[in-house]
Amino acid sequence: MRTLDETPNLQWFNPHSECRMCGKRSNGILMSNRNESYGAHCNRCAEKRLKRSKEIRKMLAKEQSA
Repeated sequence: MRTLDETPNLQWFNPHSECRMCGKRSNGILMSNRNESYGAHCNRCAEKRLKRSKEIRKMLAKEQSA
C-alpha cells in the first residue's frame, strides 16, 4: 500500500507579481481607504506612496479650511 505525502489537488502556481513602480518583486497589494486595489508594490514603493498620499490629504484639508 502506497501513502501519499502530498495533496492531489494542486494544479497551478501563482507567483508574486512585480512592483508596479520599480519592477522588483512585490510584497503586497497597496489598498485605498475604500479597499480598492492599487496593485502590487514592494515595501519601499508602497511606503513612499502612502507618505505622499498623506501629504496630499493634509494639503487638501488645509485648502478646504482656508
